[in-house]
Amino acid sequence: MPAFLDDAWSELYDATPAGWFVGQPSYDEGRKVWEQYAFDPRDRARAGVRSREWMTVAPTELEVIRELARCLRLIREGRVPTLRARRPSLCWLDSLG
Repeated sequence: MPAFLDDAWSELYDATPAGWFVGQPSYDEGRKVWEQYAFDPRDRARAGVRSREWMTVAPTELEVIRELARCLRLIREGRVPTLRARRPSLCWLDSLG
């Protein structure tokens, strides 16, 4: 793994709230974007939906990892992530509990 990805993963691990699960980034060929998700496994899914599941989308693998780190850092601090203006990446809560 390139060093710049190692650094991004370290940033993500440091930002992840205790007990949360972080998925591997994946590339969506149809949309030409990278996606990555994280969720709190203590939150029981209802009809397959979790109330504490977050996903990021970005044009590169590096950006999607860093964006998820940003979102999880805010969650860990008790804040709610918001979309960043003029940024090609997204962070959102899949559902509200």
